[in-house]
Amino acid sequence: MSALTMQELKDRLRGDFTDDMTDRDLSNYLLEADMYARGALGENYPEDDPRVKAIQKDYIHLSVDASFISEKERAAIEKRIKTLSEQVRLKMRSGGEGDHADQV
Repeated sequence: MSALTMQELKDRLRGDFTDDMTDRDLSNYLLEADMYARGALGENYPEDDPRVKAIQKDYIHLSVDASFISEKERAAIEKRIKTLSEQVRLKMRSGGEGDHADQV
């Protein structure tokens, strides 16, 4: 399951909608974000790491708002995803020992 919850996604999108079609679409985005995290970080990625939630939010932002994002903004978001992913992978490799970069 995704580190990001449906409510967190709705909060991020500033949505207070609850119709079935929207919830299905959002569920698909959460599934895609989970698949992305599994591919980028591994099957057992740390769902409680706030960087993982940030990665998933950014990934969904790129998907949902693709036509509204400038190339410059897209590059910045992709760089942030890459940087956060590297930090999480390093933490996973080290077992999280001595990591003080838990805040995004």
